[in-house]
Amino acid sequence: MTSPENLLVDYALGLGGRDLPPQVEEKAVHCLLDALSLGRLASHHPVVEAVLATVGRSQGAQAWVDDSSLSAGDAALLNGTAVHAFFQDDTDMSAWAHPASLVVPAVVAVAQQTGADTRTMLKGLVAGYVTLSWLAADEEVARQLVESGFRASPTLGALAAAVGAGVVAKLDAAALHSALGIAADSTGGTLE
Repeated sequence: MTSPENLLVDYALGLGGRDLPPQVEEKAVHCLLDALSLGRLASHHPVVEAVLATVGRSQGAQAWVDDSSLSAGDAALLNGTAVHAFFQDDTDMSAWAHPASLVVPAVVAVAQQTGADTRTMLKGLVAGYVTLSWLAADEEVARQLVESGFRASPTLGALAAAVGAGVVAKLDAAALHSALGIAADSTGGTLE
């Protein structure tokens, strides 16, 4: 029997080598534009300003709130915070989660850092969104998490972001396994 981790790695590797259907690519563009717009609108939100005050200026990725250059990690943190600041980001009802604040900032930051083209970035967005939905198991896993007192977004989101960013960075199987392991450890840390 194939493990869930192997299924995710195989999915991510397979997605990198094929084109997205036009309607899927268009939906990914809509998700991207929605997240970018929400991130820009939150530039003066107190939580966003607090995060902005903690990040250092660096090269790699762009802060959506002020166009400054940050490390990819800091950009993903800041942009994710901005997207979710007003709680208007998209919701995957079957996952009980907000993929725009989890997947989009990580995927865009890695795309900017690696110089990935737009189509590759869109594949990463699709991979992250699909991963989040798949992990939620048509609401079964997500519902159990919520009923146990955990939020589905932070519990499943790190794994979804890792798969999406891994597609963009064109990670091989071993690196994808490592990325999923690190993401799972991060999630486990927040559960403890």
